[in-house]
Amino acid sequence: MDYTKGPWKIEHKPNMGRHFVHGPDNNAVCKMADSRTSEETKANAHLIASAPELLEACKRVLQAISGARNGARPAIDECRNLEQAIAKAEGK
Repeated sequence: MDYTKGPWKIEHKPNMGRHFVHGPDNNAVCKMADSRTSEETKANAHLIASAPELLEACKRVLQAISGARNGARPAIDECRNLEQAIAKAEGK
């Protein structure tokens, strides 16, 4: 299954009452109505925008952990990438 490659960015258009998540080609991946509290909508937009990085970071960490089971050390850099992806999801 293919998805729009990242990074995804957030654009808020308060005059339209919408948050948009755009892919690198600037096409909308997701349009969100500001129907919930603005903080909740913003948090949801951050979570959606972080999806590509979270998926890739999870894959790399899983691969590193799988290697650890076979006697190799997990890659600390991959754990940092996962932490960064989580921070993006949390809007930090």
